Amino acid sequence: MSTKSSEIKDLAALLRADWNRRIRLDRRMWMSEAVESDDQMLASGERDLLLLLGSEISNTANKRVLEIGCGVGRMLVPAAGYFDSVIGVDVSDEAVAAANQLISTRELQQKVQAILVDGTNLAQIGDSSIDLIFSYGTLGIMPSRVLARCLAESHRVLRRNGSMRVQLYLGREQPSVEEDTLAVRAYDRDRFTRACAAGGFELSSAEELIHPIGNVSKPAEGIIAHIVSLRKTGESPLDTETIEAILLENPEQAAGESWAGSQLEYQMAITRAQKLVIDRQLPEARALFEYAADHYKHSDDIIEKVLTEINRVLESNE
Repeated sequence: MSTKSSEIKDLAALLRADWNRRIRLDRRMWMSEAVESDDQMLASGERDLLLLLGSEISNTANKRVLEIGCGVGRMLVPAAGYFDSVIGVDVSDEAVAAANQLISTRELQQKVQAILVDGTNLAQIGDSSIDLIFSYGTLGIMPSRVLARCLAESHRVLRRNGSMRVQLYLGREQPSVEEDTLAVRAYDRDRFTRACAAGGFELSSAEELIHPIGNVSKPAEGIIAHIVSLRKTGESPLDTETIEAILLENPEQAAGESWAGSQLEYQMAITRAQKLVIDRQLPEARALFEYAADHYKHSDDIIEKVLTEINRVLESNE
């Protein structure tokens, strides 16, 4: 195996391990605004599906669609109400199992399925077998090397004149490292357009995402959420190394031993834990505080004090 092939396999394994760990902790927290029930999660998924697809949702007859990064099925299950055949792919075993369980409880097995992929390709999906690919959030946080492969593989599985509708971030290139599987990546629009062309796609439109729950962009940092439409062209994709080189002026590097963990993952866990404390759900809050401290090397010393107090309260209630 070549060095590059080994590196992408290692990166894909890291993606799987990270997302399995997150979903085992709380399967709804990372992708559905930490809602409290599956019904709430699916309602948010349908809202975002309609927001993402726009006019595509009005022309669904006989369409076979693919969701990249289906997670636990938040948008995959609602998509069954609009399309004849829906496939979701994800790198996480935990996510795919949860999605298929949700599909089963809704008795949608004849229309919908979630499939495990390894993060380097879409080998389980046949050539020219998909009419529409959609993805919400996933392409905006995956390492750029994985995104380059995703573009090339999407071109392969789409039918002639097939299209993609994806949510990601355009604006100012953000510093990141490959190990960060949750970092928000923003791409320069011109570079992204050229990278898509190298992947065999024409960028049809890129509209800023205005979300009903509030601001999902950070203009001061040059991170602007967009909904992007891509159309498959007749041009074959270039190699994925070339696509990645076009995407970023400063390609992502591996942090190696200096990697401290995902700061965003840490912040999300702490924010959720604080809410749980307010709601008096102390065992769940303790688990999240411990998770945050375990997976981020620069965790705040105050976490230890908070955990001490939570344990004191829990012990006094026994």
